[in-house]
Parts: sequence; C-alpha cells; structure tokens
Amino acid sequence: MSKKKNSVLIVEDEADIVEVISTKLNAEGFQVFSTPRAPRAIQLLNNQKFSCILLDMSLEQGSGEDVISAIRKDKTSFNFQTPVLVISANLNPDLIKRIGKDIHGAMVKPFEREALVAKVKSLCPASAAGAEQG
Repeated sequence: MSKKKNSVLIVEDEADIVEVISTKLNAEGFQVFSTPRAPRAIQLLNNQKFSCILLDMSLEQGSGEDVISAIRKDKTSFNFQTPVLVISANLNPDLIKRIGKDIHGAMVKPFEREALVAKVKSLCPASAAGAEQG
C-alpha cells in the first residue's frame, strides 16, 4: 500500500530559495509546488488541497497577506485550515499582529535549511518523511 505524499506549496519570488527548499523537501519525501505570484498561489490554493504552505510576504503581483486573506476568508476552501509558515526577511511586530492568528509560524530569512525542514515536518505530522505510528 503506497502512502500519499504530503504536498507543500512554496509561494516565494526568489528562485534560488525555491530551489534550495524544493530540493530539501523533495529529498524528505514531500511533493513540492511553487509560484512567485500571489494570484497564481490563490488559484492553486482554490483548486488543490496542500498539506502545508510556505509563504513569503513580498511576492510578484501581490503580497503574502493577499494570499492569507484569500484562503482564510472562506471556511469551505480546500486550504482554510492548512498550516501556513511565513518565510520572510521582513517580519515586524505590526505584520505579525495582523497575520498572527492566521499563520502557524514564521521564520526569518536567511534560515537554516534543517530548521525549515523540521518545522515543515512538525506542521505535516503524517508526512512520508518520518511518520512511525502503527
């Protein structure tokens, strides 16, 4: 019986960061999707359920806040309860106050790859990468 891979959506406009994160998460057994654009992220999130969302605040054609509000406004959406981990170089108290109730954590760039993978695994506990429950 094959296990369904957990899927992660990376919404990030820096291609080198996407590449590093994707490579690491793929190696850990995650299926990774990515886009640098807020409208495309919202489209993907409206059409597919993800296990976890990694979200930068500065995006092409919008912001991370746009993405968060789009998925949290509709309780019937696929990803209304999907964990969101913000990955951004520009985190400040006002931003955290505005989005804090809608996210499941934040990491400031640059971050350690291993710390990011550990956080993703904790947000997706049933991941193919290490679920050892019987």
